[in-house]
Amino acid sequence: MLSIAYAYKCRTRGVPDQAQPIRLSQYSNEATIGFRLLLSQNQIEAIEALRNGGDISLSIWFLGNVFRDGNSSNIQQQGAFSVSQQEWVEALNRMEYCRSFLYELLLPYVENEQEPATALIKKAQHHLLRGHYDECVGECRKLLEAYPLTDADRQVLKMAREKHKGDRAARESMDVPERMLALRDALTNATHLAHHHNSSGGYSRDQARAILGATISILSVFSEKDLA
Repeated sequence: MLSIAYAYKCRTRGVPDQAQPIRLSQYSNEATIGFRLLLSQNQIEAIEALRNGGDISLSIWFLGNVFRDGNSSNIQQQGAFSVSQQEWVEALNRMEYCRSFLYELLLPYVENEQEPATALIKKAQHHLLRGHYDECVGECRKLLEAYPLTDADRQVLKMAREKHKGDRAARESMDVPERMLALRDALTNATHLAHHHNSSGGYSRDQARAILGATISILSVFSEKDLA
C-alpha cells in the first residue's frame, strides 16, 4: 500500500500497476514498482489550492509483507518525493483537468481574426496552473476586449450606468439587457488591475479562477444573442 499525504490535508492510496503479489527473481533483490494514484476531484482541488502554482512535496509511506523461504516479515519505509511544477501540470493535462464545465457554454460565434477565444482561454489556463494569477486575469481582459460591444450595446450600457448611479428606483428600473451589460462592465473593471499592471496587490488563485469562469460565461450570453 502506498499512502501519500500532502501537507497532511490530502491523503490517498496508490494501487500497484501490476498484479499482486510482486515476485522477485532469486538472482535479484531489487524491483521497480509502478503505482497508480486514485485522486478524487476534491482531492485534486485540495492539492491545487495548497500547491498555489508551485511544486509539490510528498511524504510517502511504503508498508508491506515480505515472504521468503516460508518466513514472513513486515517492512515500513518513509521518504520524501518532490514533483516539479512542470511534471504536475503535465499530469493535470493528462487527467484533462480544467477541461470541463458544470454547464455547457458557447464560445463567441464570430472568432476574433487576430486571436481566437480558445487560444486566449488556453493562455489563461496556462497561467492559472502555474500560479501566474495576474497574468491569468490579464488574458481575461484581452478576451473581453477581443469581442467589443456593438454600437447598440454601448448605448444600452450608457443607460445602465446612469441608472445604476441614480436612486433605488432608477436601479430597480433596469431591464435584463441593461443588467447583463452592467455585469460585463463590472467584470471588465475587475480585470483592470492585471491589464495595467498596477503596483497594488495581485489576485489570488480563487479570484483568478472566478474571473476566468465569469468571463467565459458572460461572453457566452452575448454569443447566444449573435446566434439568435
